[in-house]
Amino acid sequence: MLDSMLESSAEICYDYINEVILMNTKLIYVVDDEKKIRELISTYLRKEGYEVEVFEDGESALQRFGSLPPDMLVIDIMMPGMDGYS
Repeated sequence: MLDSMLESSAEICYDYINEVILMNTKLIYVVDDEKKIRELISTYLRKEGYEVEVFEDGESALQRFGSLPPDMLVIDIMMPGMDGYS
């Protein structure tokens, strides 16, 4: 019985820690028209523990920004259409 209580307590602690980590995870948007650049930057950021969303153009990033603002943006300044300065 003690073993099952300890196991249950450990699961509760584990769930709580995961919830706290997720609440503290910073969201970063990576916006670049070149797929390989998006993949390279997002892979590195995810390995460092960040939540990452990628966009291939400024318009789609701006649209998403309205519903879920990121903590940081990594934006290519030379893209067709809406560039990084817009």
